[in-house]
Amino acid sequence: MARTLSLPKFLAFKNISFPPALRPFMKPMLLASVGIHALVLLTPLPEPPPKVVAPKPKTVKVSALPTLKMPKQVIRRPIIRKSALAVIPPKGLVVRGLVKKIEAPALGEKSPRDVPAQKPSLTPEKLGSGGSDPMSDFPNFPSAIPGCLGLPSCFDTQKPLDEVTQFFEKQLPLKKFSLKPTVAEASRKVYQIEKQGVSQFLNVLLDGSSTVYVLAPNALTLADLKNAVQVPEDFTKSILGQLPTASGGNETSVTPDQLTTPGAFFTDLGGADAQGFETNPTANPEIDSLKLVAGQTPDQLFSSYFSSSLGQLDYKATPIAAGYGGGLLYEIKKGTAKPFYLNLVPTKSGTGTVVAVWLSNPS
Repeated sequence: MARTLSLPKFLAFKNISFPPALRPFMKPMLLASVGIHALVLLTPLPEPPPKVVAPKPKTVKVSALPTLKMPKQVIRRPIIRKSALAVIPPKGLVVRGLVKKIEAPALGEKSPRDVPAQKPSLTPEKLGSGGSDPMSDFPNFPSAIPGCLGLPSCFDTQKPLDEVTQFFEKQLPLKKFSLKPTVAEASRKVYQIEKQGVSQFLNVLLDGSSTVYVLAPNALTLADLKNAVQVPEDFTKSILGQLPTASGGNETSVTPDQLTTPGAFFTDLGGADAQGFETNPTANPEIDSLKLVAGQTPDQLFSSYFSSSLGQLDYKATPIAAGYGGGLLYEIKKGTAKPFYLNLVPTKSGTGTVVAVWLSNPS
């Protein structure tokens, strides 16, 4: 006998009221829903994708390449013995701060070095003071007064620049000087003059209401002249040129090994270079002259010689308490001229004195 399948009591929807039109479809829909849910629950889930592990970066070992060593160019210099070092010659008009750098030479030439440029210098006797020098009969402008800008060899006048230059253009050929204009500006004219193979530059410039002129180995500007220092001729000849020595002869040259602090006076101590060749020391470019007096200490030399010699020529020596290079330092001034500096330093042995004349205060 066939039995009728009936729903469980909890699915009989006895307590649920549905519209009469939907009641025939409720049981089939419920069964279909149960079947679909069962199918979904029994369907196996897909395997998760495998994890992608990024490969670790490999460490690359870097080795430094060996430096290629170029063969050094052997530079041969003439051997110059220290005993043959010349005394630094006294300078004239000197413009501070001019330094010239030597360009790199071609292969096989001497190695380049930074060396002081040839500073504009002017010996006062070249301005009409007589003598055998070809410049000794240089014609000075009438009424021009020496000593302008604190320089003994600088002349100035209240006359216009054109009148001064016309005078020289006329008078110099009469004195057998050749004359060649090199600079022509409203406030500055420069001529290269030559006689008997000796060449100089005549610099004529406006300085306010005055016209100034000076002879020098270089073409100069007004700024050059204002920055210039000149050790007067009477100091160079009558004082420095008459320095006493133990033997009564001339002073000897100065080498770095005679000083306790040679670096205070020399920018290059010289000696053997990398190839074993000997080079000359280079004095500080601010030093006008450097000489050695044997047999006297700095105090003895100043009290026995410089004190009286300076006074006789109306120079005023003002001591500078700090000194320099382990020795005495004096500011030397005369009239309206710019000051220079006298430095008396004991030698390393203590038996002599190095005399250094500075264009600026070294301390």
